[in-house]
Amino acid sequence: MTTAVTADGKDTDFIEEVELEHMIGMTCNYTNSLVVHPSEKETYIYSIGPTLIINDQSDKQQKQQLMLRNHDTAISCLAVSPCGTLMASGQRGSPLSKHSAVVNLYRERKLVHIFNGLFNAVHQVLFTPDSKFLIGVDLNGCFMIWDCLTFETILAKSIATHDSPENTHIDCCRVLRMNYDQNFVKHNIYKILISYQCNLYLWTLQYSVKHMTYILMHHEKFAFPPNRQFNRTLAHFDFVSLAPDDQENKQAFLIAAGTNTGEVYLFHSSAHTHMFIDSFQACSISAMVVLFVDADTLIVGGGDGTVKKFVHESKAKRWTLHSGIKLDSAVNTLQFTPFSRQYLVATTVQSNTYNIDTEKMSHSVFFQSPCNAVGGVGFGTLNHIFATLTNRGGIISTWDLSTHLEVANLKYAAANGTALKYYQHDTILCGFDNGSMICLHVGGNKMGVVWEIKTAHRGKVNCMEICTDAKSNRLLLSGGDDGLLNVWNFDTQQLISQYHVMTQCVLNIIRDCVYAELIHILGSDGQIVTFSLKREGIVFRRMVKNQYEFGRVTNFIQNQRDEYELISSTVNGYILIWDQELTELLQSIDCKPIVNSQRLQITAIALSHNAKYLCIGSDCGEIFIIAMKRKQMVAKCQIHSHHVTCIAWTPDDKQIITSSSDASIAISNFY
Repeated sequence: MTTAVTADGKDTDFIEEVELEHMIGMTCNYTNSLVVHPSEKETYIYSIGPTLIINDQSDKQQKQQLMLRNHDTAISCLAVSPCGTLMASGQRGSPLSKHSAVVNLYRERKLVHIFNGLFNAVHQVLFTPDSKFLIGVDLNGCFMIWDCLTFETILAKSIATHDSPENTHIDCCRVLRMNYDQNFVKHNIYKILISYQCNLYLWTLQYSVKHMTYILMHHEKFAFPPNRQFNRTLAHFDFVSLAPDDQENKQAFLIAAGTNTGEVYLFHSSAHTHMFIDSFQACSISAMVVLFVDADTLIVGGGDGTVKKFVHESKAKRWTLHSGIKLDSAVNTLQFTPFSRQYLVATTVQSNTYNIDTEKMSHSVFFQSPCNAVGGVGFGTLNHIFATLTNRGGIISTWDLSTHLEVANLKYAAANGTALKYYQHDTILCGFDNGSMICLHVGGNKMGVVWEIKTAHRGKVNCMEICTDAKSNRLLLSGGDDGLLNVWNFDTQQLISQYHVMTQCVLNIIRDCVYAELIHILGSDGQIVTFSLKREGIVFRRMVKNQYEFGRVTNFIQNQRDEYELISSTVNGYILIWDQELTELLQSIDCKPIVNSQRLQITAIALSHNAKYLCIGSDCGEIFIIAMKRKQMVAKCQIHSHHVTCIAWTPDDKQIITSSSDASIAISNFY
């Protein structure tokens, strides 16, 4: 923390940003989730929540990661200019920003301007071929064009009509071609292809002397046969020049558009005619991404997870399936690598990235990340190894902090993960929503199930703890939705005792750090119960009296030093400190003025091992670090786009691991 001296000679503290070292994950809820840099073939740009990640994959340990944090909500679209020096990112709607959606422009990886004017959410951003203009499209049928040099708004237009204002969502926008204007050397003519209202329109953007600016001169609608009823949504389209070397026919293009029903529609566009020519069924669900390899080869990525290669048979005058592969889930991005059209990079909604060889139609996993919310994070006795558990799918993973890479993983296909406990250095305990528990042995890059209890609880297993009895036998304590505290023999998995300690769910169990026979239990009704395993009964029952002010207790921990008090957090932003041996509430701390916020909902807390700092996570994805003795905030950071689910300090208290419901894991430094 930095200190400074004021005019009256007193020391004051500056609130520092937590140093974000690395982020694990990828947000693949939107199309174009990943962009390959056009001139740096080993550089990939993607987003994790509100953070823009520039990753140099030439470093196999993934240490060269540049993070740009200029958004306050999740990034919804990305684009890199053809020259490679400009980047643009748009975000979804935000109550924190002046406008609902903003577009950030970066030059040489530094933020140079923020464009406003779009609302709801930015659906797509793209650069013109000469990198002079940036086009932004929102979900309300509006698109804007900005000058990348002067940052002026060149054009703002809405395609909403009085006849159908609700059906004007722009599905896709591309710059079909760019021609040089014979009358104005400095100003080019741009043909912009837009799909909306189940059709394709070609707009001409041209400089007007009368208006002294660019205007949309006119638009041309693609024609369909009279007997053809077209009611499909064009999800994505691509185009290829039919005669790239023929100067007379250089304006002829073949356009392929994927639909929401899995069909691909083909259009022909020339200087005078724009019409539909053919269609074929490509996928069982939606054809989310289409990409031309050349005029006779088309790659289609589907909502069913397939990537198929279609070739055009000139004699039969039809497109036929050549080969295909199956990925883990729906495909939302297909992009060629910069220096070869043989290789593709594909992303799926499960946040996985693949390399695809279009000639052999083979694929390999290139980058893998947590596909959904991480509900559990924990450390064992090693400083550099931590474990995570995802909510959906029940994927258990171990990660190495020195390389930021996944060491081992295992998927428990029977249920979704709800609780995680990392014991010593080689044992991980996991609980699931079907009431089962498993014990895993971890060794290097291998992970295996040691034992399994299929019916540990009725409903979800919410927490687990390990302690010893008077005979030094290891006991496993578990709590679930049924309100029961179950005591198991850790080695034999035999149920020893069962206690009904809560009328509702048991959310957390903590072993007392002073008295071995005592444990502290948190219920979903906000009660904190101290239970004696020796007496087999409840010793203390603590309850928040003023729940209207404080709110419901959601998390609690115990101070491992000093007075060994219990520390709990509430949904209204309060930290409550309880006496360890009594039911007395020692102190209530309103964190809202401490963190300078009028609203604060605490979703996760963690105390450093030296008991000096308390890290709290909010429902907005922020983390705050509070000095416990002074009750002052010393650091903060906006890391995630959704609420923080778990916080864990490294055993040496030098780093903080946070997880979020936006499927991201963040590694932050705090010295």
